[in-house]
Amino acid sequence: MVSMDSTLSRSKATALNTDIEGLGQIWKSLGIPGKRAALGLAAMLPFLPGMLGSRKSGGELRDIYSGEEPVPVRQGRWWELGSTPYEGGRIKAWRPHWSVLHKSSAEDISLYGSEKEKWAYNPLIHPFKWLHDPYYLEKLHYEDRPYPVASPAFTNVPLVGPLLAATIGRIVKPPVLKVVSPEMQRALSAQWVMQEARIAPSEGQDPGEIGEGGRLYTKEGRQEYDQAETRLDYGNWLRSKEIADFFSRTGFALPDRDSAAYDGALDYQDVEFKIIQQEGYDAHDFNLFDDRASVLWRKPYVDGAVRELTSGDDRSAEEMRRSIEQLMVAAKDKNADVRATVHASPGNHANVRVHVDVDQTR
Repeated sequence: MVSMDSTLSRSKATALNTDIEGLGQIWKSLGIPGKRAALGLAAMLPFLPGMLGSRKSGGELRDIYSGEEPVPVRQGRWWELGSTPYEGGRIKAWRPHWSVLHKSSAEDISLYGSEKEKWAYNPLIHPFKWLHDPYYLEKLHYEDRPYPVASPAFTNVPLVGPLLAATIGRIVKPPVLKVVSPEMQRALSAQWVMQEARIAPSEGQDPGEIGEGGRLYTKEGRQEYDQAETRLDYGNWLRSKEIADFFSRTGFALPDRDSAAYDGALDYQDVEFKIIQQEGYDAHDFNLFDDRASVLWRKPYVDGAVRELTSGDDRSAEEMRRSIEQLMVAAKDKNADVRATVHASPGNHANVRVHVDVDQTR
């Protein structure tokens, strides 16, 4: 009686012989190129585990993906067309693995304060909230990241972003921030007025007069000037307003007409130096140095001008502007009445028209 074990052994031997014969037939059918490829593949088999996986141990990988061990950032890494290695050249820096940085949401926290706030102000999820306050991010970072100009709406839209930002984006979100100083707003607005005036002739439009008295018109400025009671032209009225706004904002007193602060012999950098000293600032930060301080004792009249300027002024900005206008008109009455209006021109310049009215009876 044949045992079960001997039967199984004969079956396995027969199957093995069949497999070997099959492999032999395959080997004969490969030809010389196929045999060489098979030999090369066989030589690579011992190295496949290292090629397909990582050569680092589990503990090393755990330290890297947890952020405990930094990874090198190499120069020129992942550049396929260069002669440097694909993984890069020399090490420039060390930082946590990119997966650790992604999970930390550091960029979202830096911009919004938290990931929750990011989604709360996402313009795609909450478009009406964004339209209600498109300057949310600029206001949030005005103290630590102040910029005078904001990017228009739709700047980040792929492909058509620049076109949308230059057209409807400026309407939805004007680029001049409301939180910057009025002087900066006027300067930037004037630049855009000049740019638009230069484009107008190419579109068959006549921009007309775009400025007067050395200042470009703005929509808000023209409206305010038309409503103002003034004898000055637009440019000088704007200058008087800027001076009054400065004194009103800083709390300095506007000197009277006969004040020593208007003395031609007074060096205003000396006045600036004394005020900086009184406020406790470092004069070097304002490009004022010790050689000026060493001669101030010879100029006692500077102290009188400083006391007058820092004594305070309880007048409103408009009252101070009218006082400045009186000073400007009094000085202007001694000279010819000269007004300059600015017109746009096709080239990279402007046409200036000067009007002179001389009173011959004086």
